[in-house]
Amino acid sequence: MTDCEQCGNPTAAMVCPFCGFEQSTEALAARRAPLHVVKVKDGMPTTHEALDRLLNALNTATVAGAELMLVVHGYGSTGKGGEIRRAVRRRLGEWHAADRVSEVVFGEDFKLTRDWRKNHPGLERELRGPNEGVTLVRL
Repeated sequence: MTDCEQCGNPTAAMVCPFCGFEQSTEALAARRAPLHVVKVKDGMPTTHEALDRLLNALNTATVAGAELMLVVHGYGSTGKGGEIRRAVRRRLGEWHAADRVSEVVFGEDFKLTRDWRKNHPGLERELRGPNEGVTLVRL
């Protein structure tokens, strides 16, 4: 995360959530990171707001040249999976079908992520075991 070019607030997004300034692609490309983490559930957003965050994160991660995006959407407080979780996973499935992302692996499919964790050490901190509240995306 770096500071917004316009207002100086911390942001990793293409459009600053504080002032709305669109960051230059050069500035975003300079932040190259193999793993982009987005926490769409922070601050208890509506489902629509969470999906907006997801789209913004995908755009940011793509411009920044990230290989993977870890989406933290939470599981939901009902005990059977929340609305944000279902909506985020549905949207990621749509993007996968449209070839906007190359692969989507749900956090509970822990065995599928072993190779990813080996090649991306940052995942070890984020993904310690099966977790239905996260989804991994290969961009």
